[in-house]
Amino acid sequence: MTVLPNLLVTGILGLLLSLLIIVWSVAFLGRPNGAGGLAALSVVLLLVGGGFFPPLFGLIGAAAATQINRPRPANGSSNLLRFASRLWPWPLVLLVAWGLGQFLVGIFL
Repeated sequence: MTVLPNLLVTGILGLLLSLLIIVWSVAFLGRPNGAGGLAALSVVLLLVGGGFFPPLFGLIGAAAATQINRPRPANGSSNLLRFASRLWPWPLVLLVAWGLGQFLVGIFL
């Protein structure tokens, strides 16, 4: 999906915006407006042809980044945090497996 009529410009802007998102995530995400900047860059990436899932992951990352430097909640969610900490490596394993599976299906189809 893109709002630009030229495929060359779409590709160049998509790559540049992707690099800018990487730099923003590393250098500015912990600042007060870092999450909003990441969300804005993700929406612009969607509009210039960055695909659907990279901007979606950027928006999920921006939502998670709003919780940076916030104090931990009281005992109300301690069970949820313990449950999530027990699950920890498996979401990453599933994400990597999903990515490799998509790659293999794309090669063979």
